[in-house]
Amino acid sequence: MERIALLLENNKTTVVPINDVIYFESDGNYTLVKTQGNDKKMVTAKILKEIEDKMNPEYFFRISKQYLINLMNMKEYKNSIPIIVVMSDGSELTVARRRVKAFREKIKEICLHL
Repeated sequence: MERIALLLENNKTTVVPINDVIYFESDGNYTLVKTQGNDKKMVTAKILKEIEDKMNPEYFFRISKQYLINLMNMKEYKNSIPIIVVMSDGSELTVARRRVKAFREKIKEICLHL
């Protein structure tokens, strides 16, 4: 099982299984990490782009400037305007208009592999 080491704001490193990551959320020069079984978000001193560059694009998708989601933890999406992604923890995240086409293509790609 793949894991990711996160250097948190308190200079503590936490190792988390990739499957446990629900999403990453941009917060300026920091990134919040939402994981399974953890009500609080962890804070890491990396910008979202740095994290995105290291994640496998087969499993992670940037839905907006603010969010990078783990597609394995996407429960459903509402094909409305705007598109809303419902994550495994119940979080509802909005797909940016400029990312809608790429999001739909990614969903088709995933469905072809089922």
